[in-house]
Amino acid sequence: MLTRRSSVISPVKEQMKFEFRVEAFNLFNQTNLVPPGWSVTAQTNLASPGNPNITSSTFPYTTQAFDMRILQLALKFYFEVGYTK
Repeated sequence: MLTRRSSVISPVKEQMKFEFRVEAFNLFNQTNLVPPGWSVTAQTNLASPGNPNITSSTFPYTTQAFDMRILQLALKFYFEVGYTK
């Protein structure tokens, strides 16, 4: 699973700048299967070994997978306000 994060900061004026950020998780969208008998929690997307039920009809098969490709784009504007007395 390939995870990348990249950002570019571009100044507009002395007190202003933009930040453009790209984050990619599972960039090449490879299928990452969960081993049989393991479970995945939705909040953390982490697999943990459970107690496999070998009498279950789905025991030798994988029935879950980790998240597919996720891409995030963000644009942030920074500015400084100068105070005068």
